[in-house]
Amino acid sequence: MATMNFKHFAEDIDSIIARDPAARSRLEVALTYPGFHAVVAHRLAHALYKRNWRVLARVVSQIARWFIVKDQRAFGSQLRRLAATPRLSRVIPGHGDVIDRDAPAVLERIAATLA
Repeated sequence: MATMNFKHFAEDIDSIIARDPAARSRLEVALTYPGFHAVVAHRLAHALYKRNWRVLARVVSQIARWFIVKDQRAFGSQLRRLAATPRLSRVIPGHGDVIDRDAPAVLERIAATLA
């Protein structure tokens, strides 16, 4: 069964610090990096889902989405600009999916949900 393990949080923070020269401390990463917040929220929602608390897991993921994606319209417009890129063949959005067929249509659909 899935468990929330604080060791993973420390590993994630250390990974961010190792790859981002602007990250100065663990506290800074934990408090200000939206990518870290997204991972924490995902792990919490996944742990709840595995314990059959599915509605609560969905609520956690929605609340995290509201807080992490600050300006959804701006994000949607960025996706639309990317979708207009000629010969776009592969995109890896922040949620980790690899899009390799009809990327412009997929990006337009994602942008439409954010408007």
